[in-house]
Amino acid sequence: VTMNVKTNNKTGYNVTVQAAAANMAGTGTNADVIPVSAMTVRNTTTGGAYTALSSSAAVTVANSAAKSTGTGDTVNNDYQMVIPWVNSDTYSVTLNYIAANNP
Repeated sequence: VTMNVKTNNKTGYNVTVQAAAANMAGTGTNADVIPVSAMTVRNTTTGGAYTALSSSAAVTVANSAAKSTGTGDTVNNDYQMVIPWVNSDTYSVTLNYIAANNP
């Protein structure tokens, strides 16, 4: 996932992601689900450990203690997922990204 964050806030910004539901749901009559915690995320630039997604707590995916460049800062995220034993299907969940000024 790639995004551009632009702010003139001198204290910078924070970008988080949070799942809209606890599970990724299949389609039609498929009752199987994949917990969102099976999907993990990290900032591509800084690397480091992957953090499990949640529907109850936001995961920070980018942070800056200074304002962005004039054209904005490019923020990249890597995702990975361990798929449990479920029926073959398309599973989905909405991910909500929030970019906010640091206080």
